[in-house]
Amino acid sequence: MKADKLKNASDGRVELTGKVIQKKFGIGSKSEHEAIYFETPVGVFQLRRLGGNPFYDQELNKLLGKIITATGIVNDKLFIATTIKTID
Repeated sequence: MKADKLKNASDGRVELTGKVIQKKFGIGSKSEHEAIYFETPVGVFQLRRLGGNPFYDQELNKLLGKIITATGIVNDKLFIATTIKTID
């Protein structure tokens, strides 16, 4: 996602609740790797933190298997989180 799109998306933020899971991304391609996903009632999105590393984010790895509520920007099948709260 280009930075200019992020600047214009502030009014397009959404809040979703779901489970953080891990599965393969880009199967069979040079980009194949284990990625973090956000499984929600409205769909499954690759999960990233705004400013986080897209290939390995230690903070997101700590959330694997947990239910979270996240606020962020949705772009197709990508959810860029600006805030993340775990649900106990």
